[in-house]
Amino acid sequence: MTLLDRFDRLDPANQSAALNTLTSRAELAKPLLDAVKAKRFDKTRLSALQVRQLRNLNNAQINALIDETLGKVTESSAAAKATIAKLKKAYESAPLWAFNAKSGEQTFQQVCAVCHAMGGVGGKLGPDLGGSWRNGLDYFLENIVDPNAVVGDNFQLHILTKKDGSVVSGLIENETPTALTVRTITESIIVAKSDLKDHTKAAASLMPPGMLEALSEHKAIELLKYLNSKRE
Repeated sequence: MTLLDRFDRLDPANQSAALNTLTSRAELAKPLLDAVKAKRFDKTRLSALQVRQLRNLNNAQINALIDETLGKVTESSAAAKATIAKLKKAYESAPLWAFNAKSGEQTFQQVCAVCHAMGGVGGKLGPDLGGSWRNGLDYFLENIVDPNAVVGDNFQLHILTKKDGSVVSGLIENETPTALTVRTITESIIVAKSDLKDHTKAAASLMPPGMLEALSEHKAIELLKYLNSKRE
């Protein structure tokens, strides 16, 4: 039995370790991506860091499968990399005992919870971050500072222009032969396909860049401490 076959029997910590293994070599990555393509493995289980690791294998066949199944992956800009390095240094050199994770939770509620849930509580426009502490500091820094580097197609913004001129923007929750259900920041809206004038999918993430940089360094460290705090 392969690691992929045993995956659902593993606890969350070992599932994370298994995905790191499965994305570390092309011969392991291909069966994983084939399973994603065949809808035998839920692609939302792959973190952006693991998708980047897949791209870093520099394998043409793997890259083609990534493009087909996981969405857009691009190299972070030099400016984004510099910001990530600066914030990582600030966090790792800070006396974390002096930073309040509870204050970080308040910042999360103010800035992040409109789109992201934490353990099922919060928004539904981005991934639930309840178990993401297992991915470590780099995961949060890379995804907050440069959210457009990896955009899973299930989190790409869909823009629906109706024949009456109104526009509905959000994620596609469900599609039938006659209608689309769109999750916006506030609600789910059903749009009949017969009412559509245009339907486009943006290459950019719903999440705007610059969110960490807009905070004071102290608040940014508190938020990162909260996000990296172990929770079940």
